[in-house]
Amino acid sequence: MIITMKNKIIIIATISLFLFNSCNNDVFVDEMNASTTNLQMSGEGDSTVVGFSTSDWHILSVYYGDEYYKDVFYGKLYDVNGNIINNDDVPFYDFKIDKGYIIHSGTQEGFTISRTQDKCLNIKLDENLTGKDFMFTILIGNSFKTIPINVIQKASSGYTLDHITYKYKPQSYCKKEEWTVDTINNISKSALTIKYSVFSEERQFVSTAKKAFSYLNSNQLVDIPIGIKDSILQFSNKKMYYNPHSLNFDDVYKTIVLPVGKSQILKSIEYEYFNAEYTLYIRKNDTNKIKCVSGIFKSRIPSNSNYYIILNHKLLK
Repeated sequence: MIITMKNKIIIIATISLFLFNSCNNDVFVDEMNASTTNLQMSGEGDSTVVGFSTSDWHILSVYYGDEYYKDVFYGKLYDVNGNIINNDDVPFYDFKIDKGYIIHSGTQEGFTISRTQDKCLNIKLDENLTGKDFMFTILIGNSFKTIPINVIQKASSGYTLDHITYKYKPQSYCKKEEWTVDTINNISKSALTIKYSVFSEERQFVSTAKKAFSYLNSNQLVDIPIGIKDSILQFSNKKMYYNPHSLNFDDVYKTIVLPVGKSQILKSIEYEYFNAEYTLYIRKNDTNKIKCVSGIFKSRIPSNSNYYIILNHKLLK
């Protein structure tokens, strides 16, 4: 085969171009593509990795909703070494995260989205306790293109109450007398007869576990201690809802007559306080395995119904 000068020039140019591309990948921009853009993930907690054809991309936002309504998540940002960038929760919107961690910890769901390697996006999901599909979108992009990564996580199989146990917290018991003052304005033209709440028992479940009150339905009733005697918890058939809100059991009302105008009601009640450590045992519906949730049960109840009410300086009991 005869190689002319013209052919030599073409061959040299072709070889030069090949070598140039091989050693300088960043000179010619590769199109950004993802290994997948739609993820179906387990409700029991799941993780996966999305690969990209180029290292030229950023995490731009994490949001939920549709094309007509979008809202963003809030959480914390960490650098690639695990150092927190901002102690306060920030919106996952309109930023350019190169490498690092994005963590959202909800009471019923949560995720960790991270990039520690050039071409890999890591997605890790907490258990989905919302009772429905948990859906969100991670927007990836560069100067030339954006790619939405759509995530759908099925709901967890859920939990069923097994039982609950309590342990008295030593030295938490005390008695306190409390005075309160209420001012009531009777704007009618005659005296007014009302039922006035004297006291309510107050009890509350507290837990530092973020998802403690999401494993069971908020209307789930559990046994509770009703008092303490000689450092031993006392029980009856009394129950209350297992949720983080303080529940009041109104026990005593007093019928009082309010004269026209403003009346001042002074109330004195002696309360008993105690705390108990609790452990809630719940059973996973799909595996039948037991999970434990711990916290503190707080109680405030009147002591021997010892109370006084003063209305316009007249003692009523």
